[in-house]
Order: sequence, then structure tokens, then C-alpha cells
Amino acid sequence: MLNGRTGDKLVKAAILSSFILKIAAIVTMTLDHLGLLMYDYFFHTDVALIFRDVGRIALPLFCFMVAEGVTYTKSFKKYIARMAIIAAAVLAAQIFMEYVMKYSLRQGNIFFDLIVGAVIIKLLSDKKIYIRLLALLPALFSVACYFAFAYEEAFGHRSLDFFPYFLRLQYPFYSTLMITAFFLSKKLAEKLTAKSGESAKRLVSNVFAALVVVIATLINFGVEYAFDHGVINGFSTASDYYQQNFAMLAGVLLLFYSGKRGYNAKWFKYGQYLYYPLHILALFGIFTLAFGY
Repeated sequence: MLNGRTGDKLVKAAILSSFILKIAAIVTMTLDHLGLLMYDYFFHTDVALIFRDVGRIALPLFCFMVAEGVTYTKSFKKYIARMAIIAAAVLAAQIFMEYVMKYSLRQGNIFFDLIVGAVIIKLLSDKKIYIRLLALLPALFSVACYFAFAYEEAFGHRSLDFFPYFLRLQYPFYSTLMITAFFLSKKLAEKLTAKSGESAKRLVSNVFAALVVVIATLINFGVEYAFDHGVINGFSTASDYYQQNFAMLAGVLLLFYSGKRGYNAKWFKYGQYLYYPLHILALFGIFTLAFGY
């Protein structure tokens, strides 16, 4: 058990609120998308690759915030509804870019990742065993999305018209694995520190969260490596899975999570969701005007 001066030091070191983690996720996500467009237009520039490396930090932070959000929200329906509205907007934008602009992102809808992860947590939180077992359905959907991308990659980006990319998760199964693991690790930390002080609870919870990022990323790397080298049925997946290992840096930030909400004005509460489609449109618009498409 940790207490006294050691505990006080741990509490003081945990200075990153939920608000700060969200800002870090938004900033790194923006750099990632900026790097993606730079990579597309300027080919293999070092700056673009660095932006994309830094951008790997965003996903674990968003996944962690979803796990926290579902745990503490007063209305799960409203929480899901906010993400569903933006998911619909992103879907509409993807369809427009695919069929009107003739620009294919070839990636799923990240808000589907967050929604599926949130639903899994909600189902696992239920006291009834048959409700908890229903969590297998969204989990299987996540896996199906992964195999759809793997199949297309293996056969020269042959499109599965009956299951287009914009109806899939963007990071299957990686995102749902992290969201679910964040939730379960928090429950485990609470049990292990039930008789400990707040400092010990915060330390164990943060260490477990950091470990989730590391382990989930290593599992993702292992599966991608196996596919890419034909270990599993000769399938192949995207070749940038090495880059995804930079996501483990997000674990460092989670070690300093204070467990507090921080700044949470109404404009930010809703603006954080709107930012995603707006910044995509802004970046794509700027690059299109400057360089064409």
C-alpha cells in the first residue's frame, strides 16, 4: 500500500486532466491528418512522416476518453447520440468525396470505432449475463471490418462492394480492443486497490491504462506482421503497422492522468465532436485549392 509522502508525490505528479488529454488527442490527430495530406501531395517527405508518427498518439487517448466517458456519463443514450450525429456527418462526407470528388480515403469511420467500443462497454457493464454476452456481436463486427480490409489489401485493393470501407471501423480490431481493455483494467485496478488510499488507486489505474496501450499496440503489431508476412492464410495488410508502434507514447501521458474532468464548458463539450469533420473539410479544402485533386 502507498501512503504518506510517496502518495502525495504521486497525486501531485498526476496533473493531466481529461480536458488536457482531449486537447493532446485533438492536436496529434490534426498533425496526423496534415501529415497524411502532405504525404499524398508531396510524396515521401520527412516532415509528413514525423507528423504521422506523432499522430499515432491520438487514437489511444480517444479510446481512453470513451472508456472514461461511458463510465461517468449520466445519459448513455445522449452520449452515443452525439457521436452518432458526427458519425453520420463523416459518413456523408466520405460518400461525397468517394463518388463526387473522386478522392478515396480508403479508411473507415473513426466514430464507428468509438461507438462500437462504447456499446461493448455498456453491454459488459450490465448485471445480466445474457446482456454481457451480446458484447460479442459488436466485437465480431470489428473483426469482420479488419478481415475486409485485409482481404482488399491482399488482392490488390479489390473492393468489397457489399461492405464498402465507409461502413467499417477505421482501426478494427485495435480500437475496440483498447477501449474494452481500458474498461476492464479500470475495474481490475479498483478491486486490487479497494482497501488502499486514493494515491494508490490513481497509480495502479494509470499504470494499467499505460500497459493497455503498450499491450494492445504490440498485439496489433503482431497480427499485422503475421498477415504481412503470409503467416496467416497468405493475407496481407497495410505496410505502415510499424509506424503504429508510436501509439505507445500515449501511455506516458496516461501515467499522469489526474482522474479529473478539468475544463468542460458547453462549447467544448460539443465542439470536440464537431472539430473532427470540420478540420477534415478545412484541410482537404486548403490542399485542394492549392494543389488540385
